[in-house]
Amino acid sequence: MARATERIEIIELVRGLAALAVALFHFANQLTSGVSVFLTSWGWLGVDAFFIISGVVIPYSLYGMNYRFGMFPRFMAKRIVRLEPPYVISILLTIVLWHVSTMMPGFQGSDPDYTLGQILSHLFYLTPLLGYEWLGPVYWTLAYEFVFYITMGLTFSWLIGRSVLYTMAAGGLALLAVFLIWGKVDYRLFEFLVGFLIMRWYVLERERTLTAVLILATLFAIYWFGGQKTIIVAVLTVATIWLLRSVRVDRRLLWLGTVSYSLYLTHVLTGGRVVNLMKRFVQDPALDLVIIGAAMAVALAFSWLFWRLIEVPALRQSRRIRIGD
Repeated sequence: MARATERIEIIELVRGLAALAVALFHFANQLTSGVSVFLTSWGWLGVDAFFIISGVVIPYSLYGMNYRFGMFPRFMAKRIVRLEPPYVISILLTIVLWHVSTMMPGFQGSDPDYTLGQILSHLFYLTPLLGYEWLGPVYWTLAYEFVFYITMGLTFSWLIGRSVLYTMAAGGLALLAVFLIWGKVDYRLFEFLVGFLIMRWYVLERERTLTAVLILATLFAIYWFGGQKTIIVAVLTVATIWLLRSVRVDRRLLWLGTVSYSLYLTHVLTGGRVVNLMKRFVQDPALDLVIIGAAMAVALAFSWLFWRLIEVPALRQSRRIRIGD
């Protein structure tokens, strides 16, 4: 039987703001004004907020459905049906628009250069492991998310019933595996971990003091390996979710969270091209905000259309896959 869990609306708002920040980063990094440099310096950190949010939301949803290991196939099928169609269509759009762009007057980019193997590697998130380049600048983050879904699906039912120290040990094993493969400590794994710890603190009454201490220790690890900017965003994200989890958010503000996945997937394809086109005619850095504003307007409008036509049908299909009782 499913457990009673409440919707945490503030997470939807933070997710929307994170997508907005990443879009601003990709628009501003083509420009030169002081505002553009500021947005470029900070906007990329929206990705870190995404990882913390996933660390909270995925295990929270599993807890709510009283998840058991035997549900893993249906859990993954539901995630794939929900997320893959928009992802795959965005890849196809990337390729099509790449070819179309070469036909435009004044085109200054590189000619289309990809292989079938490269495209197929995206479908299974194996692109870096097979030595290929990502076709879009945001797809690498989806690989992190996909691995996290698998990890949670395989381990959640075991971890949630045991001491939080087992969760920390599992996180340590993940860090060790990444270190052995890539030769580095990936601070992004700490972001998923801190999200999971927040979820545990929120839903479980046991070991709350120890869990809080471990949250602080994990945040320190994010600072140590990720730097000052990363820890600022991490602390703001954690504090917002932790302190405002019961706050009701105006539905108009939640709209951005609703279309955040579509915005994340398509903003470079749409708004990025607006920036590339406008900066050829507008040379004054004082007008950078006008360019960014126009790019954002186009990106948001297209993301809404993409959400309606692509993401909503995928969401409906995923809802037909029942995981819990």
